[in-house]
Amino acid sequence: MVRITYIPSLLPGNVMYHCLYPSFRRRTKTETWTGRSGSPLLDYHFTEIRHVGLCSIFCKNGKRILGERVLAKLNSCYVYTCESRNPFLQIFFFTLLTGSLCIFFNTGWKEVPGPYLSSFHLFTIPLEVLFTYACYYIACAADPGIITKDNVKKYMELYPYDGLIFEAKDCTTCKIPKPARSKHCSMCKGCVARSDHHCAWVNICIGHNNHRYFLLFLFALWQFLLYGVYVCFQIYHGKVQSWGLSEAMIRDAATGQDVPLKFRKAMLYVLQEDRIVGALGILCAVVSVIVFCFTLYQLYLLARGMTTNEAFKWEMVQDAIYRGEIWKWVNSKSSSGSGYFYREFEPEETTRGIPPLKGARMVKDFAEVPNLYDKGIIKNLVQILFPTEV
Repeated sequence: MVRITYIPSLLPGNVMYHCLYPSFRRRTKTETWTGRSGSPLLDYHFTEIRHVGLCSIFCKNGKRILGERVLAKLNSCYVYTCESRNPFLQIFFFTLLTGSLCIFFNTGWKEVPGPYLSSFHLFTIPLEVLFTYACYYIACAADPGIITKDNVKKYMELYPYDGLIFEAKDCTTCKIPKPARSKHCSMCKGCVARSDHHCAWVNICIGHNNHRYFLLFLFALWQFLLYGVYVCFQIYHGKVQSWGLSEAMIRDAATGQDVPLKFRKAMLYVLQEDRIVGALGILCAVVSVIVFCFTLYQLYLLARGMTTNEAFKWEMVQDAIYRGEIWKWVNSKSSSGSGYFYREFEPEETTRGIPPLKGARMVKDFAEVPNLYDKGIIKNLVQILFPTEV
């Protein structure tokens, strides 16, 4: 059992709640709560909240100035935008992508073909655009693997419980058993099989069924951005030649002699004269780095046989090992089948009246704890690309 100090007011949802309803207070108490993540029981210590500064002023006067009806509307808007599924980021991404393409076709398309861009790109550019849109639509529309009463038994057979980051329990919201590696999503209003994370960009959870489509979209977007950088660069490269900058001479202020114009300065000159295509190329370059880093992280987790959700759980396990709270049965295994379990360690002879453990030892190194879900890079990849149909 892990003891964690938890202050609810530090969470975004509770911050808004406290601001909108200043009379709301929680007296100090300790209660046992079963984490929805599937980890062992956590002791949450609720502490009385006292607001200071502008937030306190708003709490005291907001109801009197705005009225309960306006405050309720503000709270509803906050819940919808931050705690529920909504298409805001989807609209933002679609608008940014479509707007950038419209600008390119209005300003840069006339430069294709060019000195360094063959007529072949007249076909590849539209194909790249259609492929990216198609992958994004598939990632948004695919079912992540929502667990229901009808399919929960089949999902229970996919992965065993390891007793550390997943243990046999029921979802308190869905009122059904929670399969190993699943997670209840408050935004999707359901439990998701092999849940990775909730992605606001596609407005859905990434799970057992659609993880492959999410990776496909990341790859499509990344190579589309790189292709955009290449096209914009070659358009500028062609202008350097067509404007005669490749043969231009400038006078060196230090020596007074005429020297060839450097390619870097020629590109900067073109950028000053034609900023739109350059801005699109820079935007593609910056976003491509971000998408590449996230894709690389996803592939790293795939190779390790874990999801984003499980990565955070393993960090908690590592911290628990440091505190001496992870134990292992030596001669027998626990009911979970892994042999590992949580137990709060205290220097007393007994812990909360529980006699000292016999036949168990404390785990002192994180390397001792195996990941039951890591089957090797190849098998992990197969599980993602060809998930078991349920």
